[in-house]
Amino acid sequence: AFSDSLFNIEKSKAIAELETKYETEKKERQIELQQAQLINQESALQLNRIFIIGLFVLLIAILTISVLLRKRMILKREKLLEVEKSKMKEAQIEAAITSQENERSRFARDLHDGFGQMISILNLNLKSLQEGKADKQVVFDKSSEVLEEMYQELKGICFNLMPQTLIKYGAK
Repeated sequence: AFSDSLFNIEKSKAIAELETKYETEKKERQIELQQAQLINQESALQLNRIFIIGLFVLLIAILTISVLLRKRMILKREKLLEVEKSKMKEAQIEAAITSQENERSRFARDLHDGFGQMISILNLNLKSLQEGKADKQVVFDKSSEVLEEMYQELKGICFNLMPQTLIKYGAK
């Protein structure tokens, strides 16, 4: 009985020791498992941080690009507006120059056709007096009529040269 009891005690100690070893190994596996879970969680947190930082950098890049594109569009619109303004100024200058050239051409035609012919008539009248072929009174009357026509033509040319605003509103 004593040997059985010693054997049972040793058996109990061995079982207790084995149970302790088993429990210790079980706890160590749990600790390793928890450490692995912590490492996985830290990795996931690190990936989340990297992802958040990447999104933040991407957001800043998108905002920067959109601001730059907006400024570029504004500058492009301003440039187009300036080009349109310069085209309008060029068109106005071209119209003014064309108008002046047309007016000069008309003025030259009026002078040539009107005064040129009348001066030629006066010149012929004076030559006929010089040659003594024509009656002086008739030549004088014709020359007087031509001078009156020249005066009327000159008044018409001067009136046409007067600015239209002066004609509409008068000299104030």
